[in-house]
Amino acid sequence: MNRWNRAAFGILDFANTDPTFKEFHMPQQADSFALNPQASARRMVLAALIMALAGSVLGLTVGRSTGAVIGDEIWLVGTCALFCVAMLGVLLARPSDPAPWIAPTTSVFFLFYLMLGALFSITRESILQGFLIYLMWYFPLLAFNRFVNVSWFQQPLSIAIYLTGVSLAIARIVTEPEVLSEPPMLMVYCLSLTSFVLILELFAKYREAYVTERERADVLEATRQAVQASEAAFRRTLSNAASGIGWITVDGRCQHVNTTFGTLLGRPADELNGCRFETLIAPESVPSWHRLQIDMQRGNGTDFQTELQLLTASGKPLWTKLSFAMAAVVPGEPPGMVFVCLDNSAAREMEERMRQSQRLESVGQLTGGVAHDFNNLLTVILGNAELLHEQLLDNPKLAPLAGMVVSAGERGAQLTQRLLAFARRQALDPKAVDINKLVAEMDPLLRRSLGGHIEMEFVRGAGLWPALVDPAQLDNALLNLCLNARDAMPEGGRLTIETGHAHLSEDYAASCADVRPGQYVMLAVSDTGAGIDPAHLQRVFEPFFTTKPAGKGTGLGLSMIYGFVKQSGGHVAVYSELGAGTTFRLYLPRAFESAATPRRAADARPVTGGHETVLLVEDDPMVRRYACDQLLSLGYSVVEAPSGSQALAILREGRAVDLMFTDVVMPGMSGRQLVDQAMALRPGLKVLFTSGYTENAIVHHGRLDPGVHLLSKPYRREDLARRIREVIGPPETR
Repeated sequence: MNRWNRAAFGILDFANTDPTFKEFHMPQQADSFALNPQASARRMVLAALIMALAGSVLGLTVGRSTGAVIGDEIWLVGTCALFCVAMLGVLLARPSDPAPWIAPTTSVFFLFYLMLGALFSITRESILQGFLIYLMWYFPLLAFNRFVNVSWFQQPLSIAIYLTGVSLAIARIVTEPEVLSEPPMLMVYCLSLTSFVLILELFAKYREAYVTERERADVLEATRQAVQASEAAFRRTLSNAASGIGWITVDGRCQHVNTTFGTLLGRPADELNGCRFETLIAPESVPSWHRLQIDMQRGNGTDFQTELQLLTASGKPLWTKLSFAMAAVVPGEPPGMVFVCLDNSAAREMEERMRQSQRLESVGQLTGGVAHDFNNLLTVILGNAELLHEQLLDNPKLAPLAGMVVSAGERGAQLTQRLLAFARRQALDPKAVDINKLVAEMDPLLRRSLGGHIEMEFVRGAGLWPALVDPAQLDNALLNLCLNARDAMPEGGRLTIETGHAHLSEDYAASCADVRPGQYVMLAVSDTGAGIDPAHLQRVFEPFFTTKPAGKGTGLGLSMIYGFVKQSGGHVAVYSELGAGTTFRLYLPRAFESAATPRRAADARPVTGGHETVLLVEDDPMVRRYACDQLLSLGYSVVEAPSGSQALAILREGRAVDLMFTDVVMPGMSGRQLVDQAMALRPGLKVLFTSGYTENAIVHHGRLDPGVHLLSKPYRREDLARRIREVIGPPETR
């Protein structure tokens, strides 16, 4: 802004020179005239044009009626009116445009307008009255130009206006001798115009001298209020931020922490101000904090991020994600850094669940492979021990020994079945099951198993949906949960079985591993026992993990339940509190068909063999030898093949085969691949699979593929005989 404009708006000079005033920002409401000179100049131009238009119209109407305005002067005044209308039209049509070119244009126009008017008056009359009227307007024209013209030629134009007015007066004195009798009037005019210019110059230079103390106080007060309002708004924003924010001084103390940071730690923010930041860190995270401090002291960057456990008011550690930024050094201010703190406990819990799920998945894969090999061994051991026991029934010394081998083999088979259940490698037979009816059917067995010192309650869910689950495996899972609850209440207590509907939301599913949102049937078993230690809670589903005394448990019950529910497409959740009890909740997938007919007892009639031909495909020599002996003892003709390729060669030879009995997991060609190629050679060939554990070749999502028959290892002779007859059909009478 040039010095002429500063003369008009001297308050800005004061704001720029007063050292006290510089400490504040000029508020918008303090002095709109000073803050927006272009808008103020626009208003002054608008007022001047309106006055000039009114004067022109009045001059035309009154001057013509009285004869004071005649000839060329009429055209001059009319031109002035048209110019004013044009400029007013521009200003009013574009109210938001300051139009800085209008002020100098108006000044130039009025300069020539007054000059021509003065010249016309000279030619029209010899008296000074009309001439002086035009000359007197040079005073307001000078002020107008200096107040509103902000262009680069404002000062040259002011000089031109001054010189034009003085030149016209001197020219009148020189060129018209008849007015020499009144030269003092023109000289007074010249001196007055010169004095006006000097006064205007002094006004522009020393405007701040006219600013009263009241005006200064008003501006300072308005500014102070604006600063206070701005500071209050900033503090509100800081306090309501979603993150904890604060300042750490060079000696490690907290300052200016916001309300959110206090809420995270369960303490008032004022209580945290002044305390050492290190005292807020859990002991486990202190080494991480020290390493971060070393990096800061070495100057390894200006921004730092880390995860620390902070202590809440209750003493419980809270995982947080912290960002630190070194603050710029300000003279007179102590150095320090700003920190931003976010609650990271949910993300940490999710990571821990993912690690637990991955750990269980890895253990499950290892367990499945071990169980497969172990089942092959058990098939040979248990089968031959059973044959040996039958042949030694008349020997009182050896028969008990053979019986012990059979019992041990059966226990080993149960162990591998539990391992396979945990590894999700067992074949399931899911059906639409009424859980309320299933629990009611098991009620007598459960009460006998619990004993009289434990009270049992069954809370039925009304209108319960059917669940898509293997009923036999669910029986076993429910029994295991109840037995665990019994062991947790040796002095007695209360066991509650509850069923109901459940909807797992997307947020809940996202916080857990391998959980799909949707509708589930919930089966819960709660006890009033001692509860589970939080340190053990994350490991309860691991195989062989148990807190029971030696010999009191295998540690496979809960792992079997976990694998069964996961393989069924469900979810298991456990809640426990020391001294209060434990609740296990099984979320089983909802079935959208009606519940199946109640299960019937297995047919107890003795099974027989047959005279058909069986193609036995087994890569393990001992298992193949055992299976061959069992089939021969049942009356079947047996053709052996140690691999899938040899089995196909036998079929290509055209030998008669009534049933192919094949292992699933074999090197080279799997049982599934063998059957696919065999069906191309012998459409309609009947097949019975056997395996130590199921795999995706014949089982998908726990279900056997349609039309697939499976005999799980280890199997006994009666199991083999029954399954063969189920596949082939009743034996023919010969």
